[in-house]
Amino acid sequence: MLVWGTIVVIVFPCVTLALEESVTRLQRRASPIAKPIVQLRNFVMPLAALLIVAVNILQLPVTHPAVKALATLLGIASIFVVLQFLGEICVENSPQYRWQLQIPNLLFQCARLFVILCIGGYVLATVWNVDLGRVAQALGVGSLVIALALQDTLSNLVSGFLLIFEAPFKVGDWLRVGDVEGEVIELNWRAVRIMTGNKDVVIVPNGVLAKGSIYNYTLLNGLHGQGISIRFSYDDPPNRVREVLLEIAAETEGIEREPAPSVRTLSYDDFSISYELKYYVRDFTKKGGYRNKVMTRIYYAARRSGLTMPLPVSLQYTVDRDLVPADQQPTAIAERLQSLSYFQALRPETIERVAREVIVEYYGVGENVVEAGELDASFYVILSGRTQLIYEGVEDRFDVAQLGPGDFFGEMVLLPTEASLVTVHTTQDLRAIALPMSLLAELIQRNPRFAQDLNSLLADRRRTLEFMRDYRARTSERMLAAAGFSKSGKPSQEDLSDSSLEDDEDDD
Repeated sequence: MLVWGTIVVIVFPCVTLALEESVTRLQRRASPIAKPIVQLRNFVMPLAALLIVAVNILQLPVTHPAVKALATLLGIASIFVVLQFLGEICVENSPQYRWQLQIPNLLFQCARLFVILCIGGYVLATVWNVDLGRVAQALGVGSLVIALALQDTLSNLVSGFLLIFEAPFKVGDWLRVGDVEGEVIELNWRAVRIMTGNKDVVIVPNGVLAKGSIYNYTLLNGLHGQGISIRFSYDDPPNRVREVLLEIAAETEGIEREPAPSVRTLSYDDFSISYELKYYVRDFTKKGGYRNKVMTRIYYAARRSGLTMPLPVSLQYTVDRDLVPADQQPTAIAERLQSLSYFQALRPETIERVAREVIVEYYGVGENVVEAGELDASFYVILSGRTQLIYEGVEDRFDVAQLGPGDFFGEMVLLPTEASLVTVHTTQDLRAIALPMSLLAELIQRNPRFAQDLNSLLADRRRTLEFMRDYRARTSERMLAAAGFSKSGKPSQEDLSDSSLEDDEDDD
C-alpha cells in the first residue's frame, strides 16, 4: 500500500507535470502531436490513478462494479488516445514532419479497427470475463451467411487491398474509368472518390475498378498528348496546311517543344481533306484551356492564310461581290484609306486599285502580328481592334504605345534590310488591311509626296521610340546613382552633385 500510495501521490503528479511541459512546448511549435498528449493527460492519467487507488489501496475486488466501470472507461480512453496518435502519425497526403508516415486511407482504417478490436477484446476478456473463443466460434458458424449477405461489400474490401498493394494510382492522379474522368481525391475500403472537371464527385466501387481498365494520365510523367481533327479544302495544299498548323502549335503557350507537335493527313473525304494536329502538354489539368487556345488560333490563322474549312454539303460558289461583307468590299476599303491623312497624297483611282489588291487579315487576342528582330512582311492599317507596341531590346523591354482603328504598324517594311524594333501584340480581336511590300514599293516609287509622308511618319515613330528608350535609361541611371552605384554597378563618385541631377531633370 505504501508503494502504490507513493506512485499515486508522487509519480503521477510528476508525470502529469512532464506532460504539461511537453504540451506547452509542442503547442508553441504548432505540432499536431500536442492534441493526443492533452487527451492522455486529461483522461488516461486520472482514470489510471483512480483504478490503482480502488484496487491496490482501497483493496476493492476486481469484480466490484466500480472497478469494472473504471477499467472499462480506462479502456475506452486508451482507444481514443491511441486513435488520436495514429491519426497524427499516419497521413494520406504528403507528410509535413519526418516522423509522419504516408499510408493509404484504407490501411489507416484497418489499423484503427485493429486497435479497437485489441483493446476492446482485452477489456471484455479481463474485466467482464467474456469467453472470446465462444464468440469467435459463433462468428465462424455464421461466417457463411455473412459472406453471402455481404459479398459485394467483401468484394470491394478485397479489391481495395489489391489496389493498395498494386498501387495503379494514388490520391491526386487523373484517371479515366469507363465514362468517368477526373482526379482521385480519396481511396477507402469500399470505393474511390473521383472529382471530374466539372467539380462533380463520382464514387466508383473498388470492385468495378478491379474488373475494368484504368487509364492513369499522370502515373509516370505529366506529359499528355492531344489530337485535334480539322478539315480543309482540296484547294489548300497539304504542305501549306501542315506549315500553318505547326506554326500555331509553336506559338501557343503551354504546348511542349519536346516531343515536337506533328501534323498528319487522316483521310480524303467527299468535300475536304481531314488532318490531325498532335501536340503534348505538361499540365493535364489545363488541357482544356490549351485546346481552346489552339482551336481559336486555327480560325484566325486560316482566315489570314487563305485556307478554307468547307461545310459538309455540296455548294456552288460564284463570284459575287454581295457575298463579301460590306466593310471588306473594295469600295469600303477605299473610303477607309482616303480618310487617313497619310493616304491623301494618292489619287482616288490609285486608292481604288489599292483597295482591290490588299488583303484583310484577322488576328485573335494574344497573337503577335509582328515579332521584334524579324523583317516586316506587310504594312498594316488597323480597321478594328487594338494592339500593343512592345519594345524588346537586349537589356530592356517596355510598352511603347496602344494602337487602334486608323493607326498603322509594320512600317519597317519600307526598309527591307532592317528588322522590326518592336513586337505588335494583339490585345483585342484585330482586323487589319495588309499592304504587301511590292505594292507599297510601287506606290512610293510613283508618288513622291506619299513617300515623303510615310517617311515623316516613320521618323516620328523612331523619335518616339528613341525618346522613351533614352528616358528609361536616364531614369535607371539616376536611381542607381541615388543608391550609390554607377550604371556599371560600381560605386559612384562621392563628388556627384545634386545640381547635375537637376540639370538632367530639366533636360527631360
